[in-house]
Amino acid sequence: MTELASRIQQVDPDVRVRYTDQDVANRLTFAADAGRLRALGWAPMSDHHEAIREFLGRFEGFRGGTR
Repeated sequence: MTELASRIQQVDPDVRVRYTDQDVANRLTFAADAGRLRALGWAPMSDHHEAIREFLGRFEGFRGGTR
């Protein structure tokens, strides 16, 4: 399970994670380093659990009766 999927399930254990076969050439992955932003005084306004709860809340109407 990916780190993000794992964190989402920590916030909402009822979320189903499904994997599909995917051509590796179509995958886009990247890493971001916030070190330079933090050096300028930037800090996130919420922790990842709070941000995930807010994100999932925006999709609450799309869930219907299944997850």
